[in-house]
Amino acid sequence: KTFHKIPDNPSVMNRLIISIGSNTSDRCERMAKALQWLSSTFHVIASSNIYETEEYHGRHAPYFNCVICAESNDADTVVISMLKDFEHRQGRTAESKATGLVPIDLDLMAFNGHTLRPQEFNRDYFLIGYREIIGSIKGSVPT
Repeated sequence: KTFHKIPDNPSVMNRLIISIGSNTSDRCERMAKALQWLSSTFHVIASSNIYETEEYHGRHAPYFNCVICAESNDADTVVISMLKDFEHRQGRTAESKATGLVPIDLDLMAFNGHTLRPQEFNRDYFLIGYREIIGSIKGSVPT
């Protein structure tokens, strides 16, 4: 899939908060590849360290997680499509969550200060990394 970046207003940069996770045996490599792709696709402003959390329901392997803040002149719907396309290209399928093995999970958590995934916003797998970068982010971010 090719995404054509045609911004509504190229001078306006949108603020993105993206959550990254993987719980496969090669999760370290998958996280590195995702961070490299995100850095080449968006203007990354801040990135948390990679940290480990238990799977939310406690039934599957632990995750490596990371949170980034980035800028893009793409609309939120375009950013989400780009993230989901990357997940698919990295082996993410509809069955991934059901089987408990998620090669890579990229979620747009906030866009220009608006929380898009409020239920997940206060969960440790996101909050640990978000708290780490919040102090270095200027501009619109949810609190």
